Amino acid sequence: MNAELMALAAPCALFIHCLPSHRDEEVTEDV
Repeated sequence: MNAELMALAAPCALFIHCLPSHRDEEVTEDV
């Protein structure tokens, strides 16, 4: 998941992930 994909979602959308997340593999730091 990255900011570009989040920009396509509704303004009220939240990114939810069961931890731990692997930075830069599953999700970028800006999300």
